[in-house]
Amino acid sequence: MKRFFNTYAYSLLWALLILCVCGMNGSYIPQIHFTDIIQPDSLAHITLFGLLTWFIAKDSKRKVTVNSISLRFILPAFIISAMYGVIIEILQATVFINRSYDYMDMAANTLGCALASFVLFLKFKKTL
Repeated sequence: MKRFFNTYAYSLLWALLILCVCGMNGSYIPQIHFTDIIQPDSLAHITLFGLLTWFIAKDSKRKVTVNSISLRFILPAFIISAMYGVIIEILQATVFINRSYDYMDMAANTLGCALASFVLFLKFKKTL
């Protein structure tokens, strides 16, 4: 178990940060008007979950002696991060105070995961 936590330390810390930020009391979060073309909230979701995907893929690679990252690290990182985004939205609907489920947030979470996976794939495609 200690080895698992040592291997995935960055990913776990980032996931905990996401849980704390997304679980904050909604009354402390500034209101964003839906008339904005680019919503900062969506950019935050894309960034948070993109970085989570990146960290999981990089941490998974550290487990093995391979010097390059590959699809076998990128795909599970995408799936884990995207599912975590779904779980966060469900928790916002059912557990967290003054928070609500938003399918657009879930879409932004998944988009962040997909963008990070795509960047990882492009960066390391020669090693796949």
